Amino acid sequence: MANRIKQLRKENGLTLKELSREVGIPASTISQYENERRKIPGSASKTLSTFFEVPENYILGAWSEKEVLELMSSSLLDNYEKIFEMTSIYAKGYEWMLFEFIDLKNKHELGEYDYEEREVTAENEILSNNYMSLAFSIMRFVYFEGEYDNVLYELERKKHEDAKEVFFQIRRMDLGYKQVKNLVSNLHKKSSSKAKKEYLNDYFRKDIYLKSVLSSLVVQKLMAEKVTAETMALSLVTAVNYESMRIIADHNAAESVKAGDHTNKMLQQIDTLSKRIDELQKENDRLKAELASKR
Repeated sequence: MANRIKQLRKENGLTLKELSREVGIPASTISQYENERRKIPGSASKTLSTFFEVPENYILGAWSEKEVLELMSSSLLDNYEKIFEMTSIYAKGYEWMLFEFIDLKNKHELGEYDYEEREVTAENEILSNNYMSLAFSIMRFVYFEGEYDNVLYELERKKHEDAKEVFFQIRRMDLGYKQVKNLVSNLHKKSSSKAKKEYLNDYFRKDIYLKSVLSSLVVQKLMAEKVTAETMALSLVTAVNYESMRIIADHNAAESVKAGDHTNKMLQQIDTLSKRIDELQKENDRLKAELASKR
């Protein structure tokens, strides 16, 4: 990524001469900095960062949070239709399978764990482009979030129906894919690319897990450096995949707590019943003794 001098100068409506006058650096020298024909010394980057009121490493080409969000948004916008189409091509009838079984952290091969050719083909296509990988990771994240957030509500709503576990598993997956379709539907409703990006930026900022992506140590380290968009996209894939796994872990932990609560309630009920049985047994013994004394 290039340094930000030209970007900041234009954002502030300044010509080279005007900026030169403000910071005391010759216009020809600033031009060389902007076009990266000359290395920016520490004194100049400090002067420019003070003038533009931005971190010094940002002057040199570091990433801002806004740019990371824009990279996530643009990657998704450029690829969401293709990925959504792939769910029908490679997993027709079981569209959720693409998100359930493809994990970009662990590349699969034919013959391993019964992965089908269509799944491996889809995975290879996704991995061929860092931006598509990022878009897929985000959609997979949305899938898992929908799967685990909504299934708790659905199970609670159906708790009196005594449905089988298989039914619950299929419903869970359907709910995850429904959330992906909802995201795609919302993007289609937006009339312009700008409106779609604004929707996604707002979505990323509000989501508690996706906000954690920006605070990832790897992402933070790369944001502070001058890295290419492809490198940043690849690091975001890792961070988003991690957050997807955290969703699963958090919900499994919550379910374990609920299971623990359920067990505790059962133990309390057993304890109460045991005490009641003891009381009844004592009463029974008393009545027997009373009856025997009357004979």
